[in-house]
Amino acid sequence: MKNELAIYRDYYLQALILETLSVHGEIAVDELLPKLLVKIRKNKTAYWSINQPDVKAQVRYLNSLGLIQVRGESISIEERGIEALINGSFQNMASAAFFNYRNIHTSTIALWVSIGAAIIALISAFVKSSS
Repeated sequence: MKNELAIYRDYYLQALILETLSVHGEIAVDELLPKLLVKIRKNKTAYWSINQPDVKAQVRYLNSLGLIQVRGESISIEERGIEALINGSFQNMASAAFFNYRNIHTSTIALWVSIGAAIIALISAFVKSSS
């Protein structure tokens, strides 16, 4: 289940980086994390798990796709990055990944409740047959 959360976090962070760069234009690499943390303050799932190495890894990934451009110590969004934002590609992938994470979490809880119910049913049948 941790893997699904990591996938959600990566897509969410990628979308957030693109959104931040579209608003602020060209910014220094070291200024990106504080700007991201301001945006995600209300999202507790992402807030605790995003740090500078995560941001730098996603910046490298988005740069390799040609969605952003890194020039020395500054970053800016490219035309393809703006198109990806308009299309909602990364936002949709983040939403789908989060839905998958929550679905697996809910299914796991349902499995444990079912196991508990089966154990209670077996105990009840055993008690009933012995009396």
